[in-house]
Amino acid sequence: MSSPEQEPEEPLGRHWFTALPYQFGQSIGWDAELTSVTLFVELPFWLMTPSYTFDVEVEGCTYALDVIDYFAELFGGDVTDSRRTSLYIGPQEYEKVHREIRDELEQQQIAAVWRPCKSVVRIHSRANSDVLDAAADAEAPPPRSREAQYYLQALARRTSQFSTVSSRAIGFIPTTSSLTK
Repeated sequence: MSSPEQEPEEPLGRHWFTALPYQFGQSIGWDAELTSVTLFVELPFWLMTPSYTFDVEVEGCTYALDVIDYFAELFGGDVTDSRRTSLYIGPQEYEKVHREIRDELEQQQIAAVWRPCKSVVRIHSRANSDVLDAAADAEAPPPRSREAQYYLQALARRTSQFSTVSSRAIGFIPTTSSLTK
């Protein structure tokens, strides 16, 4: 038995004492170029109007919004509320789906299932390109992938906020968001 004055051979938790401090966001290149992104918000109903485009300004930033009434969503296999298996959103034309996605569906023998969308608002914006790279990298270390995930969630939340502001112009409240690069 050792006395309280003796230091143990391997002190517990020594690594935390010598580790460098971590700040959330430090693995993202914040000076990276902003890249164009398109956010899709599917409304919980049809607007029953022809497709149209308008601009909305929120806190000094102007965004182009397209209201589209003819989109469909392509799922690989099961259609899920979480959109986990969503592969494409756009006109229901299989030829417009990226060749890589079509090849993978055929190679893996996964059924392609179309789901007609209700009215969709397409929002043109920009996002940090390093965040998009981190989000797409399946082997990104956990801090980097987690930071990218939080950035994209914040972007989606922000989009919901300014979509709600624009609801005065077109009369909707968004419920489902997804992002494409």
